[in-house]
Amino acid sequence: MYLILTTTKKPEYIANNLIKDKYAACVSYYKITSVYRWNEEITQDQEYMMIIKTARLRRTLNKIRELHDYELPEIVYYKVKASKSYLDWVRKNS
Repeated sequence: MYLILTTTKKPEYIANNLIKDKYAACVSYYKITSVYRWNEEITQDQEYMMIIKTARLRRTLNKIRELHDYELPEIVYYKVKASKSYLDWVRKNS
């Protein structure tokens, strides 16, 4: 199972598409403030952190890139362990 993290301004659009087409079993998101350097300027922005749970990493990463609203999206992923019953559910739904 994988957890994929990404930040965006349009979490509902990405989440709904990932769930509808079974790229992910579950997507959670919450509002954050990010401070970063972009085009040599320090920027502070309100955005959403998304946590995407999937069993199919490459397929899901490609779909996130397709749906994403950022020129250079932050996409970080981890392989994680989970309880057997939750892992079975994630596999069935992604």
